[in-house]
Amino acid sequence: MMTIRALEQGWVLETKSTGYSFGVNKAGLLAHSYWGKKLPYLQDYPQPADSEGWASFNGAAHVTPEEYPAYAGTSYVDPCLKATFADGVRDVVLRFESAQTRQVDVPELDIYLADVHYPFKVTLHYRVHAAHDLIERWAT
Repeated sequence: MMTIRALEQGWVLETKSTGYSFGVNKAGLLAHSYWGKKLPYLQDYPQPADSEGWASFNGAAHVTPEEYPAYAGTSYVDPCLKATFADGVRDVVLRFESAQTRQVDVPELDIYLADVHYPFKVTLHYRVHAAHDLIERWAT
């Protein structure tokens, strides 16, 4: 059973009964798109959301369900990451850089994100334990 599948715009992680999908939208944001019952076909999983159609009272960050939101600008969602750079700037603007899958004991996916202004990088790690219906995620 293939538990991590790459799509044109993202990835689907599947266990024996659940599915989890996310991908890169047009703005380069890593956006969550699905978590729930495993869907019958790969093409049934939704594409990552784009931040089109936002207004002055709800910016792009509010209509894009970021996979790993960082503290920045007028985003009022709870951040996963907050940092202050040496020059006092507190905004972290992460964009997708690359991805890598590998098979260790279980299938793993690493997503590499980088700040658009500073030499700051984040790696999201996913490990799929399909038999236990468990998807493990952590950041370094």
